[in-house]
Amino acid sequence: MFDSEVGSVGQDKIAAVIIYYPYGEVITEKQTLALIKAPVLGHFATDDFFLTSDKLSKFKSTIRKSGVDMTSQTYKARHGFDKPYGQYYQAQSGQLALERTNQFLNQYLN
Repeated sequence: MFDSEVGSVGQDKIAAVIIYYPYGEVITEKQTLALIKAPVLGHFATDDFFLTSDKLSKFKSTIRKSGVDMTSQTYKARHGFDKPYGQYYQAQSGQLALERTNQFLNQYLN
């Protein structure tokens, strides 16, 4: 959990951040996002009823302007595409997201 009121507490302990199709509102304040110092990998669905394309565009634009190193991956899928028992599970997209997650973690945690 990243809390702007806490600020940088423990910030030096975070080596990598992974976002899977966020639920609800995302942070879009540049000064808050700028506190993230670790590289970020984001997995997003093109047809997400929580994180709509306009909200995702605003988030990606703001995080980029904040100087955060974020790699963004988008899947032609719906929210929850990687949940094997979920209503909108897509095996191919879910597997690709997992592979990309593992590569990202191997790059930054090893």
